[in-house]
Amino acid sequence: MLALIGGFFLILSVSMYSAIFTKYVRARFGQEIALVADSLTSRFSQLLLPGKGNGLPNAAFSLSGQGLLCSVVVHSSSGQALFSNAVASIQGTEVALQREVYSNGWLLGSVEFRFSNASHESQIRFSRLFMAGSAVLLLLIVVVTVHFLLLHQVRRPLHLMMWATESIARGDFSIRLHLPVRDELALLGADITAMSHRLKRSFREIEEKNEAIRFYSEDLEKMVHDRTLELDRINKELESRNRQFIKELKMAQSVQLGMIPEPSSIIAHKHLAVSVHYEAMSGVGGDLVDIVRVGRNSYAFLIADVCGHGVPSALITAMAKVSFMASCRWGLKPDELCTRVNKEISRLISGQWYFISMYLGIMDMENGIFSYTNCGHHPALLQRGDGVLVTLNTDGKLAGVWEDAVFETQSVVLNPGDSILMFTDGITEARNPEGDFYGVERLHEYCRGNIASDAEPFLSFLIEEVNAFCEGRDADDDRALLYIRFGGVEIHEAY
Repeated sequence: MLALIGGFFLILSVSMYSAIFTKYVRARFGQEIALVADSLTSRFSQLLLPGKGNGLPNAAFSLSGQGLLCSVVVHSSSGQALFSNAVASIQGTEVALQREVYSNGWLLGSVEFRFSNASHESQIRFSRLFMAGSAVLLLLIVVVTVHFLLLHQVRRPLHLMMWATESIARGDFSIRLHLPVRDELALLGADITAMSHRLKRSFREIEEKNEAIRFYSEDLEKMVHDRTLELDRINKELESRNRQFIKELKMAQSVQLGMIPEPSSIIAHKHLAVSVHYEAMSGVGGDLVDIVRVGRNSYAFLIADVCGHGVPSALITAMAKVSFMASCRWGLKPDELCTRVNKEISRLISGQWYFISMYLGIMDMENGIFSYTNCGHHPALLQRGDGVLVTLNTDGKLAGVWEDAVFETQSVVLNPGDSILMFTDGITEARNPEGDFYGVERLHEYCRGNIASDAEPFLSFLIEEVNAFCEGRDADDDRALLYIRFGGVEIHEAY
C-alpha cells in the first residue's frame, strides 16, 4: 500500500515537472524567435525603402545556430508582397510573428515571420520520455526497496515464529516471543507465547500425574503381588476345602445310598415282592425311601420328600429315617407312627423353613390288610389285578411344621395280584424341553400298560419312560419310587 501511494505521488510529481519544463522550453523558444524577428525586421525593412528592392536572397534562413527555420514575407503598406520565401519547407509546427516597419512615423509595411519549432518539440518529447523513463525506473526502485523492506519486516517475525514452534516441538517451553510489529503477526506471536506457557503448565501437571501414577503403580504392583500371594493361598485353601467337601459329599452320598433299603434283605415273605428306586438330583438329595419289618408278619413302608435339595435336605431325611426306625412298634397304627415322627422332626427343624411330606403304609401279611396315612404327600396308587386304579389317600398336614398335627389312618384289603405304587413329585413333575410335565395321567397310563410286569422291571421301565419323556433335560428334583406287589396271605410263626 505504501509503495502504491509513493508511486502515485512520484508520477504526479513527474507530470507536474514535465508540464513546467515544457512551459519553460516554449517560453525560451518564444523569446528566441522574438529576438530573431526583431533582428530580421531591421534587415528586411530596407526592402520597404525606395530603391532597395532586391537586397536579400529568396531562401529560408537558418538563424542563430539554433536550427530555427524561418519563412519571411514582406508586405508593403498597400498589402503588396515585396519579398517572400514561403515556398521553403518548414517541418513541424509553425510559430507566426508579424512586425510593422515605420519611418518618420509613417507605416511603410510589415514583415511576417513563420518559425518552425520542430527541434524544440523534439527536445520536449525527448525530455518527457526521459523523465517518464526516469520516473518508471525510480518507481521500480522504490517498489523493489519497499518490497524488500516489507519482506524483511514480515519474514523476520515469521522466522521468529518458526524458531519458536521448533523450540516448542523440541520440548523447550520457556519461549518468550516478542515481535517488532504491531499487527496480526504480533497477536499470533502472543498466542504462541501463551500456548508455550500453557503447554509448559500442562506438561508439568502431566509429569506430576505420571509421577503419582508411577508411585501408585509401584504400590499397586506390590499390592497386586501381595494380593496374588494371598489369593494363591486362599485358592489353595479353597481347593483343599473343596477336595475335603467333595470327599465328605461323596461320603454323605455313600451314606445316603446306604440308607436306601435293599428289599431282598428285609422282606421275608415270598408272596410279597418289593422294588425300590432312588435318584438324587445332585450329590445328595432330600427324598427318603425306607422299609422296616414290624413283628413277624407286617412291614412298614415309608416314602418322604423334604423341601429343597442338597446337604440340608439330606440331613433332615437322615433324621426322619432315624425317627421312623426308632418309632416303629408292633401294634402302632400308621397315624400314631406319623405323630411320633412329626413331633421329633418339628422339634429339630421348627423355624428353619423346612418341612416334610410323608406317606406311610403298613402291610399285614396275615390278613392282607394295607393301612396307610398321608402327611401332605402324593397319594399312593393301588392297582387291582384286573387293572383298576384306586387312589389311596387320607387327610393330613405336612410333617415338621406343626408339632400337634393330627393324622388319619385308613385301610384296604389286598387281593393276590394287587400292587401299590408310592412315588415323589420328581416323577410326576419331570419336564421335557418344552416345559411339559410328565404328570399323573401318564403315570396312570403306564401302570395300566404294565400290569403284568414284575416289581423290578416295573420300576426300571418306568424310569426309562420318564427319561425318554424328558429328552435329555436335567432333572429338576430328586426321584424316589417304591413298588409293592401282593401275592397272597402268608403267615410266619417265627420272627
